[in-house]
Amino acid sequence: MTPFQEELYRLIQETKKESNAFTSSSEDAGNETHKIIKFAQKWDFKDKFEKLSQEKEQLQSKYDKEQKIAVDKATKSLVKELVPIIDEIIILAKFTKEGSPVERGIKLILSNIEKLLQRRSGGVIRPQIGQALDPVKHQAISAEQAANHYGNTISEVYRYGYFVLGQVIREAEVKVKCGIKA
Repeated sequence: MTPFQEELYRLIQETKKESNAFTSSSEDAGNETHKIIKFAQKWDFKDKFEKLSQEKEQLQSKYDKEQKIAVDKATKSLVKELVPIIDEIIILAKFTKEGSPVERGIKLILSNIEKLLQRRSGGVIRPQIGQALDPVKHQAISAEQAANHYGNTISEVYRYGYFVLGQVIREAEVKVKCGIKA
């Protein structure tokens, strides 16, 4: 039996026990009707409450998903706007005196930016010379041919790439060494 049926059965049993010889059958019927009406209202409110609770949970879940999507979109947008600034900081670092306070400050800034990206499931794409070209992470800006060379490998790095939330924001720009077909 369902909880509703169980409680209805209990109510009927109680009503039968409460009938006594000193009341008329119309009074008993009135009391029974009153109890049954209260019972129905109680269960109607329970059903409405359960439905509203379920709707609230669904709306909260939908809101949470939409909020996460909005935050992710804003994060990606912000990182896209920061990439050119990061590039300029890297260029600035190349022109500072090694070991100077300015160079240490720039390295600290770049380190903090990388930590920020890592907290958002991201980072810097730093291709290595000799590494195989990955078209998802690397963009070949130029190519050079080499005899006795197989595959496409990176021979020079022009700019680093960046990714956030597991998606590439900008591919690293590289020069590729390609083999000559004999």
